[in-house]
Amino acid sequence: MTLNLTQVSRLVSGAVHITSEDGSLTFYRFTEEQSQLYKQHRNPEYHRKTFSSAGIRMSLATDSKHLAFDYKLGYGSSRMFGYFDIVVNGVLLAHTGADNILHHSGHTDVELPAGSKVVDIYFPWSKSAELSDFTLDDDCELAPIKRELTLLAYGDSITHGYDAEYPSLTYFSQLCDRLGADGYNRAIGGDGFFPELLDSYEPIEPDIVVSAYGTNNWNTQPRPAFTDVCREWHKRLSEKFPDAKIFVITPIWRADGDRESKFGSPLESACEVINDICEPYRNITVIDGQSLMPRDTGFYSDKYLHPNDLGFCRYADRLYHEMINYL
Repeated sequence: MTLNLTQVSRLVSGAVHITSEDGSLTFYRFTEEQSQLYKQHRNPEYHRKTFSSAGIRMSLATDSKHLAFDYKLGYGSSRMFGYFDIVVNGVLLAHTGADNILHHSGHTDVELPAGSKVVDIYFPWSKSAELSDFTLDDDCELAPIKRELTLLAYGDSITHGYDAEYPSLTYFSQLCDRLGADGYNRAIGGDGFFPELLDSYEPIEPDIVVSAYGTNNWNTQPRPAFTDVCREWHKRLSEKFPDAKIFVITPIWRADGDRESKFGSPLESACEVINDICEPYRNITVIDGQSLMPRDTGFYSDKYLHPNDLGFCRYADRLYHEMINYL
């Protein structure tokens, strides 16, 4: 059977809306209002990144022995690769997509194990994604998987997913898996504190909010400007989500973090500013990002800033064990 828009929508988390045109479904992680804010206050590239499918997944319980779909990938980040991960009962079964692409069309056809199982399809964080002709066995069992918690994440490239090859291994995906949370990813590669974004209507009512900005602000802003926008961001964040548990992650270690940058002192000084600003807010818990990643460039895809798959596994594991103490 081929699933329609209504059926697919019941299986998806991470998308705030889905459109259908000529049988092709397009998935959006930002509202139209939020996307337009990037056009108004940032730049065209950041606006285009809002269309990536970072954090979007389909989760279904089924006894189908077969799963297939067609897909189209478009611009969603500065990276030239995009992949889907298909995970069955927690085990990776298929990794499909392409490298060295701007745009790409493909077909995935997977044989599933017999019996009832849970299937998770992780969408590419680096590309926009359209699906069509999503098919399962005729008359198979089909039910959505809805998790108890809802997690909303803001951040820069590292929360966006740079540079995991496997979308199921971004720290965001792994954290949602461990917490049993439906996740919504509002991160944009290259971005910094963005108070205006919090003025928009947010359709998600999260139990947990993760905020992980600061490394780009440290790199591009003098200390006074950094402090002002950091203070305004966290003030609005606390006010917007008074009933959520908010976790602010200070910037993780980067190989060039000892230089002064435009901030005027090393990265750890910027982390201290974030910590001091957040201290008065009762609904904010600060996580020391400097403790989450090994100080070894082998855990970074570019050898200085963006974690690779191995690095994200370490990041997610340590972050989960820090957060769980407060949940």
